[in-house]
Amino acid sequence: MLRLWARTGETTPPASRGSDMDYEAWRFWIDIFQTVLTAAVGIYVWLVTRTRVNAARISKMEEDLDARLDVHDRRLTRIEGAVEHGPTRDDLARIHTRIDEVAAAIARIEGESHAAARNLDLIHQHLLERQA
Repeated sequence: MLRLWARTGETTPPASRGSDMDYEAWRFWIDIFQTVLTAAVGIYVWLVTRTRVNAARISKMEEDLDARLDVHDRRLTRIEGAVEHGPTRDDLARIHTRIDEVAAAIARIEGESHAAARNLDLIHQHLLERQA
C-alpha cells in the first residue's frame, strides 16, 4: 500500500486521509445534532411559555369569575331574604278578599251617594217651585 501511495503523488498517507474524513463527518453530524437540539429546545421553550401564558390568563379569568359570582351570590341572598319576609299566597288571598269587600262597600256608598244627591236635587227643586 505504501507503494501505491508513493506512486500517486499524494502528500498524505491513506490512513491519515481517512481520519480527516472521519473528523469532518463527525463534525458535520455534531453540527446537525446541535442545530436539531437547539431547535427542539426553542420549540420546547415556546410551548412552555405559551402554556404558562394560557395558564395565567385562565387563572385571571377564574379570579374574575369568582369575584362576579360572589357579587351575584350576595345579591341573590338579599333577594331571598326579601322574598322570605314578603307576603305568602294565603296573605295575598286575604288581601284580595279584603280589597273585594272594600270595592263592594265603595260601590254601595256610591249608590247611596247618588240617591242622596238625587233626593237633594228634588228638595232643591221643590223649594224653588214653592218660592216661585
